[in-house]
Order: sequence, then C-alpha cells, then structure tokens
Amino acid sequence: TSFLMVARILKTKENHKKLQALLESVDATQLSRVTSGSYPSSQSQWVGLALDVVKHNFRQENLSPQRLAHAEKLLLELQRIDKSGGLSNEIQSVTTGGQTRKLPSQKQRFVLQYTRFLLESERFDELAKECRKALDQGLFYRTPNLKWILYRLALALKDSNPKEALKACDDFVALEEQHFAHLLRAEILLACGDGPGALREAVQSLQKIRETDL
Repeated sequence: TSFLMVARILKTKENHKKLQALLESVDATQLSRVTSGSYPSSQSQWVGLALDVVKHNFRQENLSPQRLAHAEKLLLELQRIDKSGGLSNEIQSVTTGGQTRKLPSQKQRFVLQYTRFLLESERFDELAKECRKALDQGLFYRTPNLKWILYRLALALKDSNPKEALKACDDFVALEEQHFAHLLRAEILLACGDGPGALREAVQSLQKIRETDL
C-alpha cells in the first residue's frame, strides 16, 4: 500500500524517472490481484502506472535509444503479466463536459504500446506477429485504435510480404484516409511491380497533405 502511495505521488508530480525506478524495484507478477469493491488490485494499479510511464517515454516523435530502452523494461514486465492473464480487457467509460467516451482497456493499451516499441526498434517480424495476433483475437474490434494495428501491420510487411501489406493498408485507408497511408500504399504497390498504381497513390497523398503536415 505504501509503495503504491509513493508511486501515485510521483505520478502526480510528473517525476517519471523516479516513478519508473520505483516500478522496476518490484516483481509486478507477485503483486496481489485481489480487488476491494471498486478499488483496483495492487497489480492492476502497477499496470496502470507502468502504462502511463511508457506513454510518457513515447511522447516524443523521434525516440532516442535510451527512451526505447526505458520503455522496453516496463513493457517486458507487462508482457509477463499479460501471459499470466493479468491485464484487464475491460473498457471503461468516462463522462467529461456532458459527453461520454470509452477508454482503451489495459490489454489494448499494452498492445498499442508494445507494437509501437517494435516498430520504432525495427523488429518487423515480431511486429507482424503481434499485429496478426491482435487482429485474430478481435482485440480492437469496432474500436478507433484498430486502424493503428492495421497500419503497423502494413509497415511491418511492406518489404517481406507486400500483398498482405497492401490488404492491411487498404483496410486502414477504409477506416481513415491519411496522406501517409497513401504514401505507404505507393511504396507497397511499387514493391508489387505496379508502377502506375504507385504513382497514382503518391499523387493522392500529395493532394491530401495539409500545411501542418509539411
């Protein structure tokens, strides 16, 4: 209890460096999973704090090797918890300003962060495996974040399996058209030997780009 109290204080003060060191000082798989009424278990609280720290490490566009290394430590511990069934897949709703929105579950947040880590680390074989698994399990079925799993799968496969990458990219575009997705589609079509199609996609990408994206 005192451990988690200190951790929450560090989070409130946004001292992510000390918070990460504190989280790493325990074996999270050994923390209690017992809940008390609506109060989450000790392990669930650790998971929430760890996901917040990883999110902080990923906040910058260009991740340094040091930030990736910090993120990996917590992600590996979260992976251990996930394998033992410790990550909740419960989606919660919050109401702010009279509007209700759904928050990703712990499991969804972990998969999004872990696939981001694999992408930034250029571990494309592992990335494709994790994305396929998430899709096979229907983990993001009818959720807004499904598009990012599809996009990352396309990125992971664009060189090794361009046909499957093209399907994933098409599915992403069907959910949300973005200039960078059309540019990726152009690369994949070029890998498939479709030069004219690649040129059309590149032109479409330029047509959709905004000044803020330049």
